[in-house]
Amino acid sequence: MRVLLIALVLAGGTWGVYCLVSSPESSSETAEGSSAESLAEKPTGGSSLAASAVPQRPAADPAQMETLLSDGRKALEADESKGITILSQVLAGDPRGPLGRQAAELMLPVAARRGEARRELTMRWRLNQMDASAWKRLEELNLPLFAFDRIAKDPETSFYSVMPGDSLEKIAKHHGTTVSLIQRLNNRREDDVTIHPGDRLRILPVKGRVSVEVRKSECVAYLLYDGLLVRKYRIGIGTGDLTPEGEFHITTRLENPDWWKDGEMVPHGHPDNILGTRWLGFDKPYQKYAIHGTTMPETIGKKASNGCVRMENKDAEEIYDFCANGTVVTIVP
Repeated sequence: MRVLLIALVLAGGTWGVYCLVSSPESSSETAEGSSAESLAEKPTGGSSLAASAVPQRPAADPAQMETLLSDGRKALEADESKGITILSQVLAGDPRGPLGRQAAELMLPVAARRGEARRELTMRWRLNQMDASAWKRLEELNLPLFAFDRIAKDPETSFYSVMPGDSLEKIAKHHGTTVSLIQRLNNRREDDVTIHPGDRLRILPVKGRVSVEVRKSECVAYLLYDGLLVRKYRIGIGTGDLTPEGEFHITTRLENPDWWKDGEMVPHGHPDNILGTRWLGFDKPYQKYAIHGTTMPETIGKKASNGCVRMENKDAEEIYDFCANGTVVTIVP
């Protein structure tokens, strides 16, 4: 890894600092270093890591979105469920634009009338209509998704009876979830991976269903499930405009990450390791960016990093459990 570090620095023509996160299984690069100059360096392919170079989701076709919006509006009159399905496509294609806003305005009263609280609150969020009482209602509504509950009233969760030969890793892979989320939802310690045939485990599938939206102007990250809002977190972002914008995918998940600084490994728990307790690294060639915890909670709500998204450790641990590899993270102004 140190040979790669030197090659990258020379290719950029600038003596900056790359910081590497490592674990026994994998390692990842991060912008959290002693010099912001590392952001000016180039990956091995020669393309810039500037925010403008980050791959964006292909823009939705405006004409197609207009047609879907019209179809959805008409469908609501005959079949509300079909109308919501169509309008949800518009909202997914233009979440922060005028067409998405019109779709949210159409869905809001329908969701409220049908008692679909999570959808109603999500539409209010998209329309900037959330007040303190609405946030409290959202927190109470989604509490079963974040805590041990023997009854599991939330319809998204189910129960699984452990079979002979099962392991938590095998069960998590089969159900599209994470081991750490199974442990959270079943009140198990992080180091408790022992299961027995007949054990009843509460399961919440997350792969392909959870996404994260980071709004830099608010210093807030939002966790969504099937496109519906479930929780918000205060965050810290990069100084100036160092936190890139665009669509990323989680490809590296680390607990208690070590930190590579100036070519030396700073182990987790060392006073100089600032990465906190969790690391969710982005896909190449942007693996120097991540959502991670921090040993400096006073920087939350501020522009203080070299580009990474910082969270308080308790929040980083929670969102880590919900984010399987492949989870989409969208960073917007």
